[in-house]
This record gives sequence, C-alpha cells and structure tokens, in this order.
Amino acid sequence: MSNETADEDDLAFTADHVAKSLDQGGGPSIGLDRMNARIRGLAQKARIRSQDTWAEALEESYSTLKAYMHKTKDLDQEITPNRLPEHMQLLIMLSSPSPDPTLAQDYLHKLRNPEMPETTLTWKEILKEEPFEGQHWQGVYGLPPGSTVEGWETMSIESTPPLSPLSYIDDRFGSPTVLDLGVDAEILDTEPAEIHREASTLSPSRLLFDHRQDIEVLQARQYWRKDWRPDDPVLKVFDLGNPSSLGPSMMHTLREQPSSKMAYIHEHDAVREILMGLQGHQNMLIQWAHISDSVFSFKPILDFPRVLHLTMQSQTSLLSRFCETATTLEHLRKFVAKVYGSLNKTSAASASSRFGLNQRVTRVVEAFAEAVAAELQIFDQWCASREQGLIQSAAGVGDNDIIVTFLSAEKAIRDRFSRSFDALLDCLRSVMRAASRAQDREAEVWVLVELPGTIPAAHVSSHLLNILLDSAQRSIIMGDPVAHDVLMKVFIASSRPLWSMIGRWMREGMPLEDGTEKRTASALDPEFFIEDHELPLYDPDFWAEGFALRGIDDDDPYEALPSFIRLIAPHILAAGKAVGLTRALGAPSDLAEEDTSWLSLSAIVEGVAAPRSHSPEDLTRLVYDWALPICLVRENHLATVITQECGLEYHLSAIQDVYLMRRGDIASTFTEVLFAKMDKSQSWTDYHFLNSSLRQIIEAGAPGHIPASALRLTYSGRRDASARSADALKGLRLEYTAPFPLTYVFGPDVLGMYGSVFVLLLQIRRSKHALEKVLVRASNFSVVQNAEDMKIFYALRSRLSWFIGGLLDHVTTYVLQTEVIRLEKAHRAAQSLDDIIAVHHEHLDRVLSRCFLQSQTSNLRTMIMAILDMCLNFGDCFVAFAGDTTFDARPRYSTHKHRSRRAAHLRRNVVGFELPPTESSDDTSDEELEGREPDISFANSASFADLDFFSQVDRMSRELNSLVRSLRKGVEALAGDTIEASSAFGIFAFTLEDWDR
Repeated sequence: MSNETADEDDLAFTADHVAKSLDQGGGPSIGLDRMNARIRGLAQKARIRSQDTWAEALEESYSTLKAYMHKTKDLDQEITPNRLPEHMQLLIMLSSPSPDPTLAQDYLHKLRNPEMPETTLTWKEILKEEPFEGQHWQGVYGLPPGSTVEGWETMSIESTPPLSPLSYIDDRFGSPTVLDLGVDAEILDTEPAEIHREASTLSPSRLLFDHRQDIEVLQARQYWRKDWRPDDPVLKVFDLGNPSSLGPSMMHTLREQPSSKMAYIHEHDAVREILMGLQGHQNMLIQWAHISDSVFSFKPILDFPRVLHLTMQSQTSLLSRFCETATTLEHLRKFVAKVYGSLNKTSAASASSRFGLNQRVTRVVEAFAEAVAAELQIFDQWCASREQGLIQSAAGVGDNDIIVTFLSAEKAIRDRFSRSFDALLDCLRSVMRAASRAQDREAEVWVLVELPGTIPAAHVSSHLLNILLDSAQRSIIMGDPVAHDVLMKVFIASSRPLWSMIGRWMREGMPLEDGTEKRTASALDPEFFIEDHELPLYDPDFWAEGFALRGIDDDDPYEALPSFIRLIAPHILAAGKAVGLTRALGAPSDLAEEDTSWLSLSAIVEGVAAPRSHSPEDLTRLVYDWALPICLVRENHLATVITQECGLEYHLSAIQDVYLMRRGDIASTFTEVLFAKMDKSQSWTDYHFLNSSLRQIIEAGAPGHIPASALRLTYSGRRDASARSADALKGLRLEYTAPFPLTYVFGPDVLGMYGSVFVLLLQIRRSKHALEKVLVRASNFSVVQNAEDMKIFYALRSRLSWFIGGLLDHVTTYVLQTEVIRLEKAHRAAQSLDDIIAVHHEHLDRVLSRCFLQSQTSNLRTMIMAILDMCLNFGDCFVAFAGDTTFDARPRYSTHKHRSRRAAHLRRNVVGFELPPTESSDDTSDEELEGREPDISFANSASFADLDFFSQVDRMSRELNSLVRSLRKGVEALAGDTIEASSAFGIFAFTLEDWDR
C-alpha cells in the first residue's frame, strides 16, 4: 500500500480489495473469558501495589460496560457484544497509567452517588397535582358554574406555554398579583399575607445567588487551588513602599527563568502549610524524599509557591530550616511505627524466644518508643492549636494581633520544644548503630529496627538509659531546660520496665528449683541486669556465683548495668537472693508486716524539691537512698536466720578450736600422737590413723563442742617425703563439712585458708617438739665427761628455742587471738549474709598476712621454714652426737584403751641397740615400761667419731644468725609501712631486736 503510486481511484480500489480480502475472523482473537481474566489480573496486580481504589474502579467500570452491552440490542451500533473483547484489547494496549490518583476515586464517587437529572417545572406538572384536578375547579377564578378547567390555559389572557421556563416564575415573583378567591378583603390583610410576602423574598434564584456568592468567597481563600491568585499584583519593578514587589523584582533582575506554573502564596498560608508538613501531612512546600541509598530527608518541593516579599534564596533557606525539623520528626515517627509493627508481628512466645541474645527491640526500647510517640503527639497538638489560632485570627474570631511569619513560627517551635527531638534522635542513633553490624551503621534508625543486632538485649537497654541520662545532663549544662525536661521525662518512661523487673526481683526473690522441675533460662528476663548462671542451690559457690550482675567483669564498653542503679545494684542483687534463700530454708518471713509497695521511679524523682538541679550522680544517690532501707531489711532478716537458726556461731567456734588450735588439750594430744609416729619413722599419712586418732581425741576431750564427724584429715603430699622436714606437713589437709547454708560461709576457699594456718601451727609445734627432746640425763657418764663440749649444743638449742617461742607467741597471741576477738565484733555488726562472708574473708586475709602466708611475704616465710628445718636437723645432729638421751616429761597419750603385756614386751624388743635389762619379768606393767629411760645406744655413739659435729653446729649457728637478722629487717620494713598489720609486725620486730643482746 505504501508503494502504491497510482491515482486516487486506483488507491481506493486497492484498499477496498485488501479490506475485503482480509479474513478478520481467521486470525487469533481474544474471547470474553480471556478478557475477564485479563481484567481480574490487572485488578489483582493493582491491589498488590496497594492501589485498591484503582482496582475497584476498573472492576466497576468493566461490569458497567458489560451490563450496558448486554441490555443494548441495537444491530446498527458500531461495537457489537461479540466484538467487545477485541476493542477492549485495543484500548488496553493503547492505555497508559493516569498521573492523577484521584480519577479512580472520583469515578467511584460518581458511580455510587449519581447526579439526579435536573427537572423543569411546568404547568402541566402543576395541574396534575391536587387540588387542581376534577370538578372541584368549578367556580374558581370567576368561571361560570358548571364549567371546568379543560382548555383554560388556551382561553386565559395571561396564559403561557405549558412548558414555561423557571425564569418566568422569577419575574412573576417580582410583582405578585392578588388573586380573587371569593373571600372577604379583611382576610387578605391578615398575617398569612405577610408570610407570603416574606416567603417571596427567599426565592430560589435569590437563594441560589447567595449560595454562589458564599462559595466564591470560600474559593477565594483556597490558596491551594491551581487557579488561585493573590490579591497583590505581581510587580517586576521593586517598590520600596511595597514589600510584595521584592520577590518578583529580584527574580526579574537576576534573569531567573520563572516556571510556567509559577504560583504565589501569602506568608500566613505558607506557615499553615509548614505546620501541616511538620505533622507529616501532605503540603505544598516540603516533601519527603530519598536522598541517597540510606539517607531520607525532607526537602523543598521543586516548584513550591513563592512568597511575594521573599526572594527565592531566602525562602529556600527558611524552608530548609523547617525541613531539618520535619526530617527529625519523621525519623522518630517511622521508628515508632516500626517498633509497633514489630510488636504486632511478634507471636505469643516465651521471653527467651521473644528477646534473643542480640535482640534490639527490648522492653526498654518499646517504652522509649511509647514515650517518643507521646512527645510527638504533644507536638502535633501544638501545631494543630497553632493552626487553629491562625485560622481564627484570619476570621476575626481569635487574637487579631497575632503575627504569622516564617521567623515567628521557627522561634515559637524553638521556644516550645528547643532541641528535644534532635537530642532524642541523636540518642536513638547512637544506641541503634552501636548495636548494628558495621555494614548497617549508616542506615536510618527505623531501618535498623528490622536488621539483626550484635550486642545482647541487656546491653541495648542499659546503653539507651545511660545515654538518655547523659544527654539530659548535657542539656542542663548547656542551659537548655526544655530539652532536659523532655529527656528526663522520656528517660523515666523508658526505665519503667526495668524498674518493674527490680520490684518483682525484690518481692519474689531469685528463682529456685522447687524439686519437681528445673529452673528455666526464661526465669529472668534477658535484658535484666542480673543473670542466672544456673548453679545448683547446694553448690558452695552458688551464693557468690549463682546470680551475678551482668557486664561487671566484661571489657564491653556498653555495660549491662544502667548507671543510675550502679550504686544500689549490689544491694538489689543481695536482697533478691536473700528473699529466695529465706523462702528455700522455710524460715518465716516478717516482710508481710512491712510496706512492700514499690514506688515508681517518677514518684521518687518528683518527690525532690528541685529535680532540675540533679545530675546523674544525684539521681544515683537518690535511688540509692530510697532503695537501700528496703534491701537492708531483707538482707538483715536472712542474716538473723543464718546466725540464730543455722548455728553459725557453733560451727565457727568448732572450726577455730581445731584449725587455730584454741583447744590446747586437743591440739597437744593430737600433735603428740602424730609426732610420735613421725619420730619413729612409721607411716603417719594413713587415712585411717589420722581420722581415728583425731576423732577419738575430740570425743574424749570436747564431746558436744566439736562435731567430730564433720572433720576429715587427708594427706595429699608425697608418701616418701622426709619426716625430718617441715615441708612434709604441707600435704596435710583438714576438711570440715558444714551444713547448708553455712557452706556459703565455710566454703572450700575459706577452709583452705584455715588449713594453711593449721599446717603452720603444726610445723612450729613440730620444731618445738624436736628441741624439747634435746635433754641429757646427768647419770649418763659418757656425756657428762664431754660436758664442756655439750655447751655449744645447748647454746644453739637455747637460741633456737628462743626464736621458736617468739614466733609461736606472735602467731597465737598477737595474730590469732587478736583477730578472733575482732571477728566476733564484726560478726555482731554484720547486717547480711554477704557481710558475714566478707567479714570472714577479711579476717582470714589479715591472719594470713600476719602469719607470713601470703605471696607478698613469701621470702620471709622461706626464712622461717629454713629455721624450722634447722630445728629438726639440730635434733638429729644432737642424737647422733650424744645418742638417744632424750626423755619427755609430758604424759603420753595412747589411742588404745588397753594393751596386753605381750604387746608391751614386743614393743620393748623393737629397739635392737639397747643393752638388755638387768631384770626382766613378764609381770612388768605397761606404766613401768613407758617410764623406763633407755640407755645410750652404743651404735649411735660409735658413729660420732666419723662426723665433725662441732663444725655442723657452728655452721648452723652462723646460718641461724644470718636468717634471723634478715627476717628482722623484713619484719621491720613491714612494721614501718602504712598497712593495717604494721602494729602486729612491730611487736614481732621488737621481739627480734633481743636477738643480738
């Protein structure tokens, strides 16, 4: 066809031939079912895109079209029902989306509210109404009797066409005619005539005009209409007396290209638009825009209406200031909406599943969002009241002296709200970005709500509360009381969930196993600053480590402990544990008589006379002063139960009697039995021997005062360790089994400290025992002949005995006895179980430091151990020199109640180097055998010739002198220090000063 070059007749013939040759029904076509499916698909796609109105309008219009085509049966119409799908297909292919989203809404409104057709009032319709029908018209209007009104309209002089327009009625209302109705003239002057004249003034035309005038007046105020123009003329020349000429003249001077749709607006109307924009509503000046990948902000609309007396740059600058405020508010609104949305999506689950370890939307964050929403509502109400005052002022109802400008609106916002919303957004950004991954930290806060977090929930809550409190303090320092009040209000509202958790902890105590089911991980909220380590109740470490404060020992900068409860947190922890343990012990609680009402944090803060003057430290002290008495009541009650009902003093006295050897009879008897085994090189580390000896001695010497069944002696050192060294006793372990809950006081670490003191006392007594054996009988002739030689032995023995006596006196008198008395006073002053445990640890620390058993005095302890070993070596040396000439004047203790004569005889024959007795008899008693003094062993005496005993004694004397002098210097250094133990060390140093005298 395009290549056809013939004349018009040939072209027409060719076109007609092609049109007839084409088979329109032979090609692919679309049926009505496919078109129905196509329309349904388009509607469903629109609903997916949240265009419900457009989808509904499409379905309604298509249904209307099908109904119209179904009713129409005209065969001559251009579009037949069977060709409807093809035409619809063509229209769909040619259509494009409408730029105006209100077209669909307008279509639905017109479809559901069709306009009634305008009807013209005619005489025919009037005559059809009563009473203008039938024979009752006879005699009316002067007609003769018997005649009717048929055809009267053609006979009347003032008759009009039956379909007269309404304007004729309007003209007749202008000059009403009195009709002769056959009544008296007096009746015509009555009140109904006045009513008729009054009604005639409210004619439909007059009413229509008044309404039209009111509409035009209202439209003149609708500055948002596209055809609206301001009253002031747009002048291109600047007039100093006309400020409205500044904007257009400046634009003309700068040769700015005005938009084809340039619109102007009054400043008070622009302020109203700004107020609506600040509330997040659609307006004509600013709009929400996506600046970059992760940045959203308000910015001025591209073709915003201009204010006549402002230049383009100045108006843009003013709008930018409002855009900053609107952006801050919109971020907060979106954050609140996201938090509320996340709560709606959360299914009903346990706290552990709802608040994971890295959950950022915690209860504190929820309370923060609620508080921010309340502040946003206050702002919206303020904007609405401001807009209401503006409208009332324009209508002449409100304050007529109000000045509405951009600057006044900005100042009003700044005076009323200051930087409160900016501070809230800064706090929120700091918390949410700190809890996010590195790649997500540039996103907006309302986007971060749905992203995974990186820190535990407790740290998120604590960090939010801490930064709110710090921001409030900075605001008051910078002289911004408005922002300070808002931040403190939000802080108190945000801390409400945490404060409720504290109240529940104080009321119910720590969760414990009830014997039927184990304690679950959800017993404590994951964002609570106290965590459960899930230790069993009877574990000795349960009280110290079962429940602990979160984040105390961590290096995490975002601690899980809010700063305002950091001072009272240990007491809160102890009080909850005390309530739980008291309940577990079954002890009666006297808390029912106490007022256990847990006040809200706002009530505590509002009770202060001048809350603004309080810093975070002041708030911390305020909370501490209020909560401390409540905590102490619970702690003191448990301490009373432990002391009076659990036998704390009884078991403490038993431990001191055994470990510190306060019962001298028991200590002396046990050491005699133990040292006798060691002197005879017999096995003294046997478990049965140690425990049976100790229990028999306790049952015989202190029945009822010391629970013998609670004591157990074990030896964990080397079995082949030399008994002639003081270190051989270091492997001895004395254990005491205290009943529950005293295991929290006398735990393994405490008993280990007591055991160190017990071993030290054994070592000192062992050396003292070795020196006491160095005694020679005067009847021994061989030793008496060397009396002059024995003087050096006795001189060294005297010096060693002096040192051992001074050391033992220092340990028992000036350390143990003094500290035990001090411990008793401290126990009476203790107000809680933690105080009892702390006092006990401090007591043992002081004892260990004064007994040279801590790492700081390890060098001095080494010197003391060397002197104790020297005492043992000196005893061995003396025996080797003089033979076994020792005797012990102390009464011997036998662990056996009866010994047979044969056993005594066998025991006497154990020593193989003694001379046979002059007389022997089987009738000799045990007491005679034990009291007999053995003669000097010749074998031992013979070995003396091979050893230089005097050189050994001289070397011991010199080493002893050096050790004591060095020890004295170290003790004097400790005595001159500022530590608390300087007085005790001073007494020992004063004792050692006599060494050189």
